[in-house]
Amino acid sequence: QLFDSKPISNFKSLVLRNSGNDYGNSKMRDGMLTSLVRNLDIDLAAHRPTILYLNGEYWGIINLREKLNEDYLESNTGVDADEMDILEWNASIVEGSNEHYLALIDFIENNDMADDAIYEVVSQQIDISNFIDYQFSEIYFNNRDWPGNNIKYWRPQTEDGKWRWIMYDTDFGFGIWNAYDYKKNTLEFATATNGQAWPTPPWSTFLFRKLLENETFKHRFVNRYADVLNTTFLPENVIAHIDSMYNNIEPEMQRNFEKWWKPNLTYWNQNIQNMIGFANNRPFYERLHIKQEFAIPEYHKVKISILPSVAGEVNLNSLTITKSGWSGEYFESVPISLTAKSFTGYRFKSWMIDGVEIMDKTIELNIENNTDIRVLFEDGDDDGNSVVINEINYNSPDDDNAGDWVEIYNWGRFDLDISGWVFKDDDDGHEFVIPDNTILNSNEYLVFCKSEKKFNAVHGGVSNYIGEFDFGLSNSGDAARIFDNNEQLVDEVVYGTESPWPEEPNGTGATLELQQYFYDNTLAESWKSSLVNLGTPGAENSITTNSDFFVDEIQKKELRVYPNPFNTETHIQIENSGFDAIKIQIYSLDGRMVCNKISTDNEFIWRGENSSGQKLQPGIYICKVQSGSEMFTSKIILSK
Repeated sequence: QLFDSKPISNFKSLVLRNSGNDYGNSKMRDGMLTSLVRNLDIDLAAHRPTILYLNGEYWGIINLREKLNEDYLESNTGVDADEMDILEWNASIVEGSNEHYLALIDFIENNDMADDAIYEVVSQQIDISNFIDYQFSEIYFNNRDWPGNNIKYWRPQTEDGKWRWIMYDTDFGFGIWNAYDYKKNTLEFATATNGQAWPTPPWSTFLFRKLLENETFKHRFVNRYADVLNTTFLPENVIAHIDSMYNNIEPEMQRNFEKWWKPNLTYWNQNIQNMIGFANNRPFYERLHIKQEFAIPEYHKVKISILPSVAGEVNLNSLTITKSGWSGEYFESVPISLTAKSFTGYRFKSWMIDGVEIMDKTIELNIENNTDIRVLFEDGDDDGNSVVINEINYNSPDDDNAGDWVEIYNWGRFDLDISGWVFKDDDDGHEFVIPDNTILNSNEYLVFCKSEKKFNAVHGGVSNYIGEFDFGLSNSGDAARIFDNNEQLVDEVVYGTESPWPEEPNGTGATLELQQYFYDNTLAESWKSSLVNLGTPGAENSITTNSDFFVDEIQKKELRVYPNPFNTETHIQIENSGFDAIKIQIYSLDGRMVCNKISTDNEFIWRGENSSGQKLQPGIYICKVQSGSEMFTSKIILSK
């Protein structure tokens, strides 16, 4: 594994690069720029500064890079190297064929891109997210050796394969030739209709120009660029990135100079300062250029406050805002999208925008002045935190074949509208969308069934079910997953069919039942085979109602938490432990250990406090208890 940023350990080829046009300037410009956007939706080569020796002779600082070819794409994307099209320049073939791309360009040339139906056809052939991130990054860099040069793009040779763009050789950017290049309008440059043969011939700007004729694309481009200007491209973030790379190679620069007599340290440091100046000044000019090119009246500051600050987060366009008091700049006449998402123990109450209350969880907002946005949460659960996968039937017996089904349970105090939620197995392409007007009431169950006819034939007395889904749950292990209508994972169980998972549900007539709804259902030990043949769909689990059967002849240890949920105190006890000392660790759902205690007998009273005695927020916590050599886990619900 030559690059810390990628878990790839096999390479068919690598590049040792002297920093190209930048070799006598900063020695790191291209690597700095491509690694700056490594978390955006862009294909690019990993970068690592390296000290090179040739046959024992010192050869200075060289940038180690991935070789951008079909092998790179296979190792980075999993697409077979022999099953892809790779093009460069004006549809010149590197690998595969250019027929698909030429047909796409012909379609765009002969149709009105302002028509959303036409744009939808094009967006099925171009990875729009990748294209937008790639375009505005090159524009932000002010890369003037592009787009008529250093351009490469590819697609899998599949029916739904989309074109994606690969970023490389950006060392003409970020003020390499002029310290004041941050002022240049590269958005105008990248949309030139009749540019020079190099670097902006008409073919090189055609696709971007045509897509910008569509308002949906234009708004998406502007908002996504604004998102990144407010985060990745913030001057302090870019400068921290430059400083990190500077500090990495600075100890070696004098020896590199003595080998090649360039760059000398004074000139090198001046180049680094020019890049820092570019980072400081570029966002202001980019916002100005966006206003000019798209005739946008103004941009304004948006401040987002989350109240209480621990209660939730906000999805703003492509960003997730988790810190109250966050602010950024957004453009008038380009509506932004906002969605409130509550954390465990809270539910969305309303937005308060410049004193106006709005009750919808998802809103679009046109920013016409500096805007103070507050999202208000209150105690409760309304985002599916109280929904748990409670019973699974993945292999019915031949004589009583009810088909596959999964039961969910709402243990919360509030009724939930789960319309538009999605049930999936382990394949993202397999999905069952929950119908409109589906309400899962507090303390009620709901069954998803593959075949309503088969389910009715076996469980005719059960009415709280919906269907049908057109995929099956595997009898060799699979996943059952629930997503809300914001595509957030609500609950997931990845079950097995062999020990430590119960084996009886695999075709014998038993189902897979969760012992208690507050148990951690990701763990095999939280599940048992149903005590009732064919299970208990739409009702409390038999393993819960027949809890007297839990303790067998050999008196196994059992973790008992009572009361649960609780609001004052709960008892955490290991039954049949012989009063051994126990170690108790309690975690929040984000993985933080909030309480770590040892009890000298088999019981601990927890009052919803952390190890320092401070009261914790209501919500779900994970309790891990060690008794002797055995470990037990349970969900604990701290209510209001």
